[in-house]
Order: sequence, then C-alpha cells, then structure tokens
Amino acid sequence: MLKEKDLKRRRLEDQLLREMNVILRGLSDVRFNFVSITKVEVNADYSVALFYWDTYNEEKRGTIKRAVEKIRPKVRSILSSTLKMRSVPQIEFKYDGQFDAENKITKILNSEANKKFSDSEES
Repeated sequence: MLKEKDLKRRRLEDQLLREMNVILRGLSDVRFNFVSITKVEVNADYSVALFYWDTYNEEKRGTIKRAVEKIRPKVRSILSSTLKMRSVPQIEFKYDGQFDAENKITKILNSEANKKFSDSEES
C-alpha cells in the first residue's frame, strides 16, 4: 500500500507532467511542436523534478535538447505562477528514447510478419 508521502509525490508528478506539456504547447518555438514530456520524477524532498522528454523528430533531437535546456528558467517561472506550492522544484531534463524503442520494435515485428507472409505464399 502506498504511503501518504508517496501518494502526494505521485500527484505532484502527474500535475507537473500535465502542466509541462501544456507549457510546451503554448511556446511559440516550433522546435517544441513534436516534444512530449513522458515522465516526471520528483525527489524525496521535492527540491528537484526530473522531466523525461522525447520527440518524434529524430533529426532535430540535438537542437531540441539545447532548446529544452535553455527554457528551464522560463518554465520554472511559469510553473511557479500556476502551481500552488511554497517553492517550485529545480527542473532537470533527460532524454527518454521511448519513441525510438517503439519504432525498433515495430520494425522487427513488421519484418517478422513479412517473413511469415512470404513463407506462407511459397507453400
């Protein structure tokens, strides 16, 4: 059973996830059009929030990484005005290769399906 502190932390992580995705959609920078926050982890004393991000646009990952790091102070300021907290956690970003992994798995599955299909046609 989850302790009350763990439940509180999960609620905060969910709230931060939703707010950050809304903030990214509201930015005028087109580099964030295909960026998604996939997960948030807050440390035990709520002083640091680690935001995992991913993008569909593999070619611009490096540019997006630099842009994400650059907006940290602005995003923290926006979060401080929307969250009802005494202090907003420091923000850190980390790349999450979720979409890359999904694409690799899909390619493998499609390749196997094509092999089975071509084998059944030969029979």
